[in-house]
Amino acid sequence: MLQVRVSRFLSRILSPLAMLSTLSLPLLLTGCGGATFNTTQTTPTVTIAASPTSITAGGSSTLTVTATNATGVTVAGSDGSSYTMSSTGGTQAVSPATTTTYTASAANTAGAGTKASATATVTVASVTPPAAPTVTITASPTSITAGGSSTLTVTATNATGVTVTGTDGSTYTLKATGGTQAVSPTATTTYTATATGAGGKTTATATVTVTPAGPPPAPTVTIAAGPASIVSGSSSTLTVAATNATGVTVTGT
Repeated sequence: MLQVRVSRFLSRILSPLAMLSTLSLPLLLTGCGGATFNTTQTTPTVTIAASPTSITAGGSSTLTVTATNATGVTVAGSDGSSYTMSSTGGTQAVSPATTTTYTASAANTAGAGTKASATATVTVASVTPPAAPTVTITASPTSITAGGSSTLTVTATNATGVTVTGTDGSTYTLKATGGTQAVSPTATTTYTATATGAGGKTTATATVTVTPAGPPPAPTVTIAAGPASIVSGSSSTLTVAATNATGVTVTGT
């Protein structure tokens, strides 16, 4: 009976001491300088996507960056460009002149610091320049006399407008594909056809030579009587032939 009472007495004393020692141990350990128990580092993640991934020169693409567990996010392009974003990422419009790879970097400065990176490439396709216009011009006939006319024939490709100007000051507007134009210059004239388009401007020339009209040819006339001799009261027939004449008269003595 005495042994049981002593055991109960000791247990009542020792139980609070055991509990106190259990609670005090973490507190004592936590208070010790240099003792660190939360050694887990959070690793950042980052993704980057370009939309569209292919553009033509002068176009643009949007970079979309998503980051987690980061304290800073930057994007650097292989063309030397650089962008700073929020710790969660964001979007950035880019217009590279040539194909460029963009690297998104996410950093976490906690503890020793950790980093993550991802890349996206924007391909830049070269733009095919517009075709240069072409134009030809011919005159038919190439030589006329004063007062005559000639026809200009113009043919054009890759043009949005065609004009013809003469050294005599004349001007004509034709369709984008060309056309024909009748001209009656009073002196020798050179005509310049100009075709204009997205690919530039080009010209071609044709000359109409004008020969001055000379003096009109002299008229000629012949007359014959048949018969040439008659008796009084008889008749004879006069035959007249003329050239380069505007009128013919016959008078007798």
